[in-house]
Amino acid sequence: MIRSREYRIARPGDLVSASKTASSSCRDLPACPPSSAHSGGDRMIRFSSLPVRVYLLLMVLIVVIPCTLITLYSTFGMWNHELDAARRDAFQMTHSAASLQSQVVDSAHQLLATLSWFGEVREFRIDPVGKLFATLREHNPHYQNISLADMTGEVRASAVPVFTQNVSHRKYFKDAVTTGGFVIGEFVRSEYAKQSVIHFAHPVYDARGALSGVLAIAFTLGHYGTLFSEMRLPENSALSITDWQGTRLYRYPNPERYEGNPDVPDIKERMAGPENEGTFIATGIDGVSRLYGFSRVSRGGGDPYLFIRVGIPLRVIFARVKNDLIRNGILLLLVLAVSLGIARILGANIIIARMKRLVDEANELMHGNLNARTGLDYAHGEFGTLARAFDDMAEALERRADERERVNRQLGASLREKEVLLKEVHHRVKNNLQIISSLLNLQARKIRDREALELFRESQNRVRSIALVHEKLYQSPSLDEINFHEYVASLAAALSRSYGLEDGRVTLSVDIPGTQVSLNRAVPCGLIINELISNAYKHAFPGESRGEIRVEFRKTGSEYRLVMRDNGAGFPPDVDWRGTDTLGLDLVNNLVIQLDGSIEMLQNGGTEFIITFHEE
Repeated sequence: MIRSREYRIARPGDLVSASKTASSSCRDLPACPPSSAHSGGDRMIRFSSLPVRVYLLLMVLIVVIPCTLITLYSTFGMWNHELDAARRDAFQMTHSAASLQSQVVDSAHQLLATLSWFGEVREFRIDPVGKLFATLREHNPHYQNISLADMTGEVRASAVPVFTQNVSHRKYFKDAVTTGGFVIGEFVRSEYAKQSVIHFAHPVYDARGALSGVLAIAFTLGHYGTLFSEMRLPENSALSITDWQGTRLYRYPNPERYEGNPDVPDIKERMAGPENEGTFIATGIDGVSRLYGFSRVSRGGGDPYLFIRVGIPLRVIFARVKNDLIRNGILLLLVLAVSLGIARILGANIIIARMKRLVDEANELMHGNLNARTGLDYAHGEFGTLARAFDDMAEALERRADERERVNRQLGASLREKEVLLKEVHHRVKNNLQIISSLLNLQARKIRDREALELFRESQNRVRSIALVHEKLYQSPSLDEINFHEYVASLAAALSRSYGLEDGRVTLSVDIPGTQVSLNRAVPCGLIINELISNAYKHAFPGESRGEIRVEFRKTGSEYRLVMRDNGAGFPPDVDWRGTDTLGLDLVNNLVIQLDGSIEMLQNGGTEFIITFHEE
């Protein structure tokens, strides 16, 4: 079957497609030798005649090399230098704090050991001991208190008033009594000083050498903050002291805000490793990212009892790097602007102008002007070769377009002839089938036997259903498809007239969207519908009974579904509809096989046939 959509007249877009093909093939061709018209003249190599890749290389070098050097200079060196310097500062500060802590412990040990030999202390002479403790505290303001307790834990002498009169429950008291030597106690919140303190304790022996009491010094951790503030550290730096359980004992600045709270889990985990000191980057409890240096403080090779860390904000560390980056960025922009200016001047005078000529020719070709030419000198390096290829392509396209137009005119004329001929064929087939139907009708008038007359009528209806397909084909814009809704509606009306049921006793409804069906599918479908409607007219509504016949046809994807149902008497249960010897149902089964489809029958208040098949 000939389809008109397979043939079309050439359009300008076809020329663009052809030009792309021709240009792609021209890229791989060697440069054509210059023509005799351009072979003479000066052969000196001029800057304007260098290959185009040299221009591109120059522009890339002018822009990329300065940018790369400046970027590398401003990012790698300064970044690592500042980070290393910050690590050294953090280590130095944590070492200073740890060293200070060791000095504090040694100093407290020496002081307590010396006091334990004083006669006033050993004899618990309260007044002179209290005055001695007060004098020592005045000269050592980082000592929050110095006290003496007897063996019951009662505080007998103190440099300052105490809120807790009995310290027997304190760890430092118990450890001093148990070990009989110098001990470091736990960290507690001093009600007097309103800050965290650490206790150092030493036992006191009487003249007989018996343990008689415990001397204790309460060292205020705020002393670290005083020293820390004197270091003139970068803004927003932080000093934190935590115990072995991860409880924050002191933090500078804002100690009152953070003391006694658990440390940040991530920071606590970083400091719990095998190393006694190190650095890491983390976010503090205040949300500031810092580089931290830490040191773990222990005594006598035992487990660490104190963790000291100093954090320097990353923003401060990289402030100078940021300033350098800004400076280098401005320099980069200046270099880039100069480079782009140079590249623009070179490109505009050497590359862009010639490229514009090539683009203009391509646009002319795209709009159908096959007479367009570049007008460039073919001797100017790659641009000359490219210009020659464009012009040769335009000439080839012009020749092809002329030839294609001639062929398309011939094809168009031939196609129109075939369309007219094909429509005439369908028209004549329809007329011939109509003549056969009329002959059957004339012959039927002379038949008196009702059974033979019925056979003639069925044959006439079958011929009419085929003729109707050809009628719809020569009326359709497409020569191989028909509007199936219009076809079935016409077929149903003809069958109603044939069986004399126009009085409305039996109504026939058609539910078919505007589906296009090919000739090879329309003829067998039309015969199936003809047989099933005829069968329903004859057997589903005996006597004067009324009812409805409904035809549905749907297409889902590539699948067609034809449903024929009626609400009549139903199919006799003792009749095998697939193996019946009646011509109608036998024809239906054979037509379904021809369609390579399937058929099933349902009986629920009537008879329903469901036929499915696929596109060709």
